Amino acid sequence: MQMRATIIALVLLAAPAGAESRLSGDDIRTVLTGHWVSYDNARQHFLADGTTRYFAPDESLGFWRVDRDQYCSRWPPADGWTCYDVLRNTDGDLIWVDPEGGRTTGRPEAP
Repeated sequence: MQMRATIIALVLLAAPAGAESRLSGDDIRTVLTGHWVSYDNARQHFLADGTTRYFAPDESLGFWRVDRDQYCSRWPPADGWTCYDVLRNTDGDLIWVDPEGGRTTGRPEAP
């Protein structure tokens, strides 16, 4: 019985609450296309045509795409794309990780 308790404890330590997994390009497309994501003080809609609308509270129009296994966005007047790794935690939140390691967390809204 003690051996079993030790094994259970090791499994729990290996998978901490809030663990994150990296999404593939296909997963990113599936979770974002046609859906809304809520942030602390904003909402964003990811349209299938590659446009995205960000409301915080004013509206900004940008563009999004998936490149390999990263989410990429471009926000005019800038003309360059910035790409992010996208993670999902055990609560279902999405975490965008920018090239410098900065993180933004959002919650997908139910369709």
